[in-house]
Amino acid sequence: MVFRTKPEIALALVDRARANGVRVRAWTCDELYGRSSAFLDGLDQRGQVFVAEVPTNFHGWMTKPRVLRKGPTRPRRGRPKTYPRLAAKASSCEVGNLLRYSPVFRRQAWRRYRVKDTTRGPEVWEVKWAAFGRKADDGLPSRRQCLMVIRNVVTGDVKYFVSNRVPGDPGISLRFLLRVAVSRWSVEKNQADYPSSGRWVGTRRIGYHRRDGVARADRVVPAAPRGTHRRNRMSDPARRSVPPRA
Repeated sequence: MVFRTKPEIALALVDRARANGVRVRAWTCDELYGRSSAFLDGLDQRGQVFVAEVPTNFHGWMTKPRVLRKGPTRPRRGRPKTYPRLAAKASSCEVGNLLRYSPVFRRQAWRRYRVKDTTRGPEVWEVKWAAFGRKADDGLPSRRQCLMVIRNVVTGDVKYFVSNRVPGDPGISLRFLLRVAVSRWSVEKNQADYPSSGRWVGTRRIGYHRRDGVARADRVVPAAPRGTHRRNRMSDPARRSVPPRA
C-alpha cells in the first residue's frame, strides 16, 4: 500500500469520476484541500473549474511579480540558483493581509447577496473580489485567478475563496462563484438525505450533484446500496428545506 495524502486521493477520485463520464461545472472544497497548491494545480492542469476555500495565511499576489527565467551570464560564487525564480522583493502576501491592507479591497464596497432562507431568516453574505495570482506549488505565481472574500452580515464570519475563473470570463459571474462557494451545505445535505438516489453519485471523499453540476471534495457520505442506509430525520419533507440559489 502506497501512502497518499488526502489531496492526492481527491485528485485520483476526480480522474476516476471524469473517466466514468461525469462532467461538472465547478468543484468546491474546504481549507484542507484549498491550502494544497498541488491539488489546485492538478485541477487547473485538468481544465477543471474550482472555487476552493483557503485559510487566511494562503499566499498570493495582487499584481503579477517579476519572474527571472535565467541567471546572469557570469555565474557567481556560491551555491547555484535555480530558475525560473522570483525576483528580489517579489514576495507573496497572505490573503488576510490583502483584505486588510490592499487598496483594491479597502476601496471596494461590500456587495450583498441573499444565499438562502433559514428558520432564523435569510442568510446574507457580503462579497469582495479581486484578480489574484496564487502561489503555485513551485513557488511561482499562477495565471490570473480570482480571490473572493465573503462575510456573514449576522455573525461577521469571514471566509476566503480562490477560483481559477474570474468574473467576466465566458459563463462566469460573481453570483455563480458565490453560489459554488456556499453550495457545500446543499451538496452535503442532499447526499445525506438521498445517499442512494439517482440524483447522486458518491465516493468516500467526493460527491457531485448531477442537477446543479457542482461538486465538493471533503467528508461526503458514501453512497450505500438502495435500502441499506438508515432513514435520516432530515429526509422528512416536512423537516427539510432546500436553500434557493444565490
